[in-house]
Amino acid sequence: MPTATEDQIGWQIVREISVKAAGLLLPIFERQHGRNGRLSIQTDPRLYRNTKAILEQATEFSLLAPNIIVKIPVTRAGLPAIEEATHRGVSINATVSFTLPQAIAVAEAVERGLKRRESVPRIDKPVEPKVVDALSKKFIDFGRAFAEGGLSIEEFDSFGPTRRTLRQFVAGCGELGAIIRDFMLPEW
Repeated sequence: MPTATEDQIGWQIVREISVKAAGLLLPIFERQHGRNGRLSIQTDPRLYRNTKAILEQATEFSLLAPNIIVKIPVTRAGLPAIEEATHRGVSINATVSFTLPQAIAVAEAVERGLKRRESVPRIDKPVEPKVVDALSKKFIDFGRAFAEGGLSIEEFDSFGPTRRTLRQFVAGCGELGAIIRDFMLPEW
């Protein structure tokens, strides 16, 4: 890749490492009929506002190996990408999801995507009340996060835990670019 940017090289490395790691997990995936042995690969967190770009990358990543699951952020742009990716048969892992409203929005997006695709069985297991009580006492944002109407979709991107996690993910992309740049253009 002689003309590639640090970013392009970094994402190519992510792809190649993911293919190798997925290959290591594939026997487990096959033996357990897809219940285990999946490799989760993160979409570029800097795309969190661009549905089309998230969807394109998620679709591309899903084709790297049969046991890939793609992480898509639960942002305003991420939700339609989750629905469409589900419709296309991409296994998704909702990331940057900290609240019950986000979880409900993801479930609804996945359900819409599945309805457009096919019917599949759902797993429903309620959270124990003692867990909810303990978390409510420990974390200030948990009340809003756990209440079904605690956040609107418009508030997902500005919710403190979402913002902090996206900042960390985006910073990680910058660090990867810096590592590639140092390798390509060493100071000495």
